[in-house]
Amino acid sequence: MGADWIRATEKKFRRRIQKSALQDIRLAELYVPEEKISVTYVCHWLAESFVKPVGTTLRIFQRSQRSYVAVMLEKEVIAQVRGEAAEAIKLLFLDNPKLCNILPVVVIRVGQPSEPFYVQAIGDEQEKGLAAAK
Repeated sequence: MGADWIRATEKKFRRRIQKSALQDIRLAELYVPEEKISVTYVCHWLAESFVKPVGTTLRIFQRSQRSYVAVMLEKEVIAQVRGEAAEAIKLLFLDNPKLCNILPVVVIRVGQPSEPFYVQAIGDEQEKGLAAAK
């Protein structure tokens, strides 16, 4: 009886650990607070070949607290957020850990490749609409 109880207890323990690990691994959905959707952020292209048109969906990403704020198209870093805009995004990520340091944005204004461009955060409903339109 003692050996059976130990095996059963070990089995339950393993199941609990696996269940807990699966819950921790799942990524939170990208959720942008409504008041942050209307904010525009100034970004700077890293190279002229990376310039994208208005309406392009991008992701703002910050790997860690001390790293720079990158603007990505799929897996490629194409721009950077600097100055006050970067500080605002860092604060947004600190205040909203569910974002997982990723912010979906859309390009709203583009000038010359040497000039900054502007992006705006996309809400969940907007992102679903953009995905359906593609």
